[in-house]
Amino acid sequence: MITIASWPKRFTEPRFADIQTKAIKSWQMLSPDVEIILVGKDEGVAEVCAQMGLKHLPNVRANERGTIYLDDLLYQISLHARHNIVAYVNADIIVLPALARAVSEVSKKWKRFLLVSAPHIADFTAIQVEPGFEKNALKHIVQQPTPYGADIFVHTKGLYKKVKPFLVGRQIWDSWMMAYPAGKGIPCIDATEYAITLHPIDETSTHAYVHLQEGKKREESWRKANDPLKVQEYEYNESMVTSWWFMHLHRTKLPYEIKPDGNISERNLSDKDIDIIRKIRSEDRKSFIKSLLKRVGLYNKVYDLYRIIKRNY
Repeated sequence: MITIASWPKRFTEPRFADIQTKAIKSWQMLSPDVEIILVGKDEGVAEVCAQMGLKHLPNVRANERGTIYLDDLLYQISLHARHNIVAYVNADIIVLPALARAVSEVSKKWKRFLLVSAPHIADFTAIQVEPGFEKNALKHIVQQPTPYGADIFVHTKGLYKKVKPFLVGRQIWDSWMMAYPAGKGIPCIDATEYAITLHPIDETSTHAYVHLQEGKKREESWRKANDPLKVQEYEYNESMVTSWWFMHLHRTKLPYEIKPDGNISERNLSDKDIDIIRKIRSEDRKSFIKSLLKRVGLYNKVYDLYRIIKRNY
């Protein structure tokens, strides 16, 4: 079926414990064969893994503040996952059973893929995760998803080969997660309107900035909150991106979507949106050629020749 990995906050804080426990229970209900991996060393994580029968990976690389790096996260998931289809899910996200159906249909259609979903905002206090809970859960949605990032990334194992060391949970990393496979021509599917997922209203949850739709607003809010470390992490992630295009591929610009009725269809993207994907693919090819030339020791010679031609013609 699927391996789900997540990086939770400390379970010793009652607010986080309640939200994250509900989320994990919803993941367990996707399939009897679902595998769940929690990463990190936050308080209570090891104990929850033991109690709920989950796999624990405590030694994923992190910075001095404890924020984990995306490259090692994806490497560890790929290394330890039992299933060929893996997912990174933010720890405060309740998933509904339609996600399992979406993954099943997409995996029949493509051997390699990325499937994403952005969460609807819901009142978690009114939701009890138990068999048949989804009908009641849908009644407590209070806000529709934004068109920008995503909180669920389902993909075939080994899809991400060369991963930059983004800090997970900070600006840009989720856009890069979508841009990387799109740049390689791998099918990318937005399942938001079919595989509905839920994020809590409570702004003290693991992603308090979900309601902010632009990165600069996030940065401003952190500055106002006098949180210079988080601003530094934001700026660090921004420095990882060498191409403007990688920052502007939002989930609503992905080539495919799953309609509310479950049908997978190709989107009618605008010329501008198609151009963004083309430019990402172009940047990806340039990066590959550059790395290949460096590997065989020809990069400097080719670059010098390019400068001579450009100067004289």
